[in-house]
Amino acid sequence: MSSSTPNVDEVYAALLEQIGAGIIEVGSRLPSCRILAEELRSNPSTVNRAIRRLARHGLVRTEPRVGTFLVNAGAVPDLSRDEVEKVVRDAVLTARHSGFDSRRIREAFESALSIGARGYGVVAFVECNLDDLDRMAPLLERTTGVTLKPMLIEELESGWEEVIDVVATPMFHLADLVEISIDLDRVVELNFIPSPSVLRELSTLRPSAVVSVAAPTKRGVERMRALVSQYYAGMILTADLSAESPFEGADVVIHPGAIDLSGHDTSAVRHEIVIDWELDPASAATFAGRVAAASGR
Repeated sequence: MSSSTPNVDEVYAALLEQIGAGIIEVGSRLPSCRILAEELRSNPSTVNRAIRRLARHGLVRTEPRVGTFLVNAGAVPDLSRDEVEKVVRDAVLTARHSGFDSRRIREAFESALSIGARGYGVVAFVECNLDDLDRMAPLLERTTGVTLKPMLIEELESGWEEVIDVVATPMFHLADLVEISIDLDRVVELNFIPSPSVLRELSTLRPSAVVSVAAPTKRGVERMRALVSQYYAGMILTADLSAESPFEGADVVIHPGAIDLSGHDTSAVRHEIVIDWELDPASAATFAGRVAAASGR
C-alpha cells in the first residue's frame, strides 16, 4: 500500500489478498471495521465501503448485531438439485413480484437457457469511473452469464467496432455515448436503480434538512440532483469537492458509492446516504437476448 491513507480500492485488494491466502477463512467472522482500519492503516468508513463491495460480489454476508462472515472465497458453489430448484423458484417469484406475467417469465428463461449455448462476440461493459466499473461488471456477469470486457467510456476510441461487437452500459450513460458518436444499434442499455432502502431514506428526509449532493462528474451531479428531487422537495446544494469545506451548511450528504469522502471534512454532516446502483431484474432477464440481437447472432 502507499504511504498515504489507503483508499477503498487498496483496502478491498488487501482484504481479497487475506481471503486468497486463507488468513480469513470461509465461515469465520471478519474483525470489526475499527480493528481492520487499524490493521490496514485506513479508516472505518473506507473499510466499511470495501466490505460492502465484498458483499455485493457475494463473498461476505452481514448479520445485524452479529457481524460479517466470509461465505465464499471466490469458488463457484456446487449446488444440489434441490438447491438449484429453489434458486429457480425464487427467480420465478422475483419475476412475478416485479410484474412479469407467465409469457415474459418463459421468454426470460428461454433467453437464460441459451447462455453458454451460443456466443455473443466481444461484449464491452462501459462506465465513466473505475469504482462503478469494478462493481457493476462482475454483478452483470454473475447475473446474466454473459462474459464482459470492462472498459471506461473514454477508452472507446475510433474503430472500436472492429474489436467489439456490442457495448453494454447503464441507461444513464446513453447520452455520454451519443456525445462520442457511438452507434446505438450496437448498444444494449441496462437499468440500474437505487436499492429500496436508499429510496426509503430519501423519502423520509426531514423537509427542513439541507441536502448536498456530490458525484464524480458534472453529469453525475445532475443525475444525483434529479434523483433526489423526485423524493425530496427541500433545499439541494451541489458540493464542490475541490473546495476546502465542500459540505459547509449541509445536514445530509448524498453521493454514489464511486466517491470516497474519507479525505473531506464531514464532521458537521448529520447523515450520509450512499447510493449504490442495483441491477433491475427485468433489465437483467432480457439482457442476453438483447445482446444476441445487437451482435446479429
